[in-house]
Amino acid sequence: MQENDDLIARTASAGKINPRLLGSKYAFFGEACAQLSNTHSFRATFFGPVFLFPDWIVQRRNAQRQTPNFSVAVRTFLDKTRERNRMTSRIILRNTPAFLADYQGLVGPDEKKLFVTDMLDQVTAMFGNNSEIGPQITCVDTGYLYLPHVFDNAVLVATRAGPNAPVDGGWIDISIDAINREKDRFDKVFDGTGQNQHQAVQQLRDFINGFWQ
Repeated sequence: MQENDDLIARTASAGKINPRLLGSKYAFFGEACAQLSNTHSFRATFFGPVFLFPDWIVQRRNAQRQTPNFSVAVRTFLDKTRERNRMTSRIILRNTPAFLADYQGLVGPDEKKLFVTDMLDQVTAMFGNNSEIGPQITCVDTGYLYLPHVFDNAVLVATRAGPNAPVDGGWIDISIDAINREKDRFDKVFDGTGQNQHQAVQQLRDFINGFWQ
């Protein structure tokens, strides 16, 4: 029995079992960064605009946390694919209180106004003055139980222990059927919100303006 367990463990670690468990946040975000470096299309659900942090917040986060910085990887991907990402990148923003709760420890009491201003500047840099550039977004809280990230070659689904808990792992599926199924499912949810890009970006701005109010 132990030999069978060892064989299963070795096979899973080699990526031959599908879907495969990602048993920690380190494993999840490490795999997510790897997939993002080798994809043309990208769909994801975030609890807030994690890819819009100003540089000074990113630097503080990196000094405190050892997990791969997927937020920076997403920002880099979106910047590099700016000319095409309106067609290939779609992001659902849940914009929950957990977003600010997770990062407000990086913002000093006298830096709150600066944080909001810098975040709004990042919105303009990413989406333009009239929402004419950047990835497609929609703002709707789809819940925390199922958080898909869909790439060209894999689907990653993050798991959380509760609505305000951080990502603690997830799983990956590299089958073509799963990738296509999750793309279709994601697009149905995305399109079902009925928001156009201008409305979504304005709702994002309203969310940021509401920090600490």
